[in-house]
Amino acid sequence: MEELIAHYEDTKSNTFFSQLISLKQKGSIMEHIEKFQKLNIRVKDIPEEHRIDVFIGSLNDNIQHDVHHWEPDSLEKAFRLARKMEAKLWKPGSIPLTTIKVKVLLPLVFHNL
Repeated sequence: MEELIAHYEDTKSNTFFSQLISLKQKGSIMEHIEKFQKLNIRVKDIPEEHRIDVFIGSLNDNIQHDVHHWEPDSLEKAFRLARKMEAKLWKPGSIPLTTIKVKVLLPLVFHNL
């Protein structure tokens, strides 16, 4: 990642580029892809292969490793792989990550009122 930043030093002043390279997955993969895409469309002059690397680097470790292993050659393939890896981690019938956060945090919020 540091090599990528150094290579695009002129672009570094672009706040969208800075936001894109510092983006980290915090919620579901769908939410993350949406945030990534909103920044990605505003960043110019970066080849697809580097965008793929930035996206993979922004994923949670458990998903990142699996997506990197398959070596996607397009962002769309990287997105698709990330969705598949998340689905594999959260099998049908399990509680989605975002629901877990709400169920754990809500009682804490209401308890302190």
